[in-house]
Amino acid sequence: MNDNNIGIKFRKEIDEIELKNMELNYDILSIMKMKNKEYSNKFLEEFITKSQEHLYIDGIISCPYTEKDVIKDILILVPKNELINTI
Repeated sequence: MNDNNIGIKFRKEIDEIELKNMELNYDILSIMKMKNKEYSNKFLEEFITKSQEHLYIDGIISCPYTEKDVIKDILILVPKNELINTI
């Protein structure tokens, strides 16, 4: 990918405070919660659909979540904004 606004953007690690701020603008999927089956099928289906919609328009973000400088999880963030004129 040559355009830094589309695809999967990798971001530096975030902590609990940054995560709280990001929750205002992003839907967030925790790989650990998904692995432990803590999400409903409905949530996963909606998140995947939204991820597919955003992937080639404004991108999605992958980043590690840390606590006390230890990586605890990998997060996938999808913008909450509605897409306009996707095609």
